[in-house]
Amino acid sequence: MIRIYVPRDFAARALGSDDVADAIRAEAVAKNISIQIIRNGSRGLHWL
Repeated sequence: MIRIYVPRDFAARALGSDDVADAIRAEAVAKNISIQIIRNGSRGLHWL
């Protein structure tokens, strides 16, 4: 199983992290790949 970390804090969600998580999940299902999406915090690094 592949673990993928996608932020879920307010700033990350405002920048579209929910859409990113949904797109990753959809691709994994389409390609029959077992993944685990773990929602964490961004630590404010999205400014990079």
